[in-house]
Amino acid sequence: MNKTKVLIVLIVVVTIIALSIIGFGIFSHKDNPEITITEYFSYLTNGEYENMYELLSTSSKQSISKDDFVSRNKNIYSGIEATNIAINDIQNEKLDNGDIKVTYNMSMDTLAGQVSFPNEMTLVKEDKNYFINWSSKLILQNLGNDEKVKVSSISAKRGNIYDRNGVLLAGEGIISSVGLVPGKMNENKDEDIKKLAELLEITEEKIKSALSASYVKDDTFVALAKVSKDNYELKEKLLQIKGVMITDAKARVYDYAEQAAHLIRICPKYKC
Repeated sequence: MNKTKVLIVLIVVVTIIALSIIGFGIFSHKDNPEITITEYFSYLTNGEYENMYELLSTSSKQSISKDDFVSRNKNIYSGIEATNIAINDIQNEKLDNGDIKVTYNMSMDTLAGQVSFPNEMTLVKEDKNYFINWSSKLILQNLGNDEKVKVSSISAKRGNIYDRNGVLLAGEGIISSVGLVPGKMNENKDEDIKKLAELLEITEEKIKSALSASYVKDDTFVALAKVSKDNYELKEKLLQIKGVMITDAKARVYDYAEQAAHLIRICPKYKC
């Protein structure tokens, strides 16, 4: 009786193991195109490019080596800082030759913001399993196999501010840059530096420090301050000091700083 019970238990255990193996084989078998698709994008999300390569068709493997495949995917996805990769709206269509055409929408967060685009892939059947006909278009839509992806950032230009009548309140304009050319200054510079500091409302130490910089030569223009281009009275006084030079420079200007203080950042007109 005991031997019979032991035999029954062994049979049950063996049956369970066999069914588990068969079940696993059915689940992992890639004769279902959806399993191939799911595995491919699961590996992509986790950065498992080596495993992605194993899902490629024979012809795709002949066109790109495993090392090149891994390197290309890794360099592009890491270069654009791709995260949160996701696909949705997956549609399968069986073609006349037996291949499967898969269309889907792909989205990801990148260095340039969120990117979303429709895409498609073709699955071919080899030895009863489906594999992917791969090209660089599966990385980014319309990306050629010989093309590279370059990411560059462009600094945004600060916008202009206008009132309701189109009058410019703040924006890019031309100001006057005031400075000194050391070789053209008087031998006794201290008196001129003192007068210049008073007119520009800066310290004498700031002027002396700028003149003593290592790059400064006798013919170097040493910029000290910016003044309004139409502040002719101030500029006339400044030009009476020997060695002073005034040039034009681009800067953000506030033509109505006092009147529009509640709308824009206040900036003294002669120092903007």
